[in-house]
Formats: sequence, C-alpha cells, structure tokens
Amino acid sequence: MAFLYEALLMGLHKKHAPMDVLVHTLLTCSMLACAAFSAAEAAWRDVPLLTAGRIAGMYLQGAWFLAAARVMYEGRSEFIRPSCCCCSHCSLHMPCRSSSVGHHA
Repeated sequence: MAFLYEALLMGLHKKHAPMDVLVHTLLTCSMLACAAFSAAEAAWRDVPLLTAGRIAGMYLQGAWFLAAARVMYEGRSEFIRPSCCCCSHCSLHMPCRSSSVGHHA
C-alpha cells in the first residue's frame, strides 16, 4: 500500500515544465511497478522473480532520487548523466583525478 500511496502523491501533484512532467511520470511508473510487484509477491510467495521485480523498481526509484539531488543541490542542468570519472571530467572540462596520481607540481 505504501508504494501505491507514494505513486499517487507523486503522480497527482502539480508540475509546470515539460521536463518535470516527464521525470515525475517516470518515477510514478517505477512506484506503480513496485506496488504491482508487491501485491503479486504477497499473492504468490514462491516466485522469486516477483521479488526481483520489486527490488528493481526500488533501485529505479533510488536512481531517480540521486539524479534529482544532483540537479537540485549540485546545480546541474541535465537530469541524467553518467557519473564515472571518464565521462564527468569531459563534461566539466576538468582533468581526471586519477590522471594526476603520482605527478607532483
């Protein structure tokens, strides 16, 4: 029931920009998937794929919240971007931290 309530809260609150509508719709879909997998898991306890589906939906929610935190608190303009060292230094125009290991100025 908790997944269903959070999906209703996230899906029904006001959104203004088209990008906000898109990312909130994606989060609502993952929450509804968690609700559906949880209900199916309660009905059929012997099916481990239902547990895996619920866990995958929870991982999607966590990834969404981490990406939203980067946008809100780090001032990033894009919503989703790979955060590995090889990609983030290219978009930030900063040298990779691992490339300076062992070099002394």
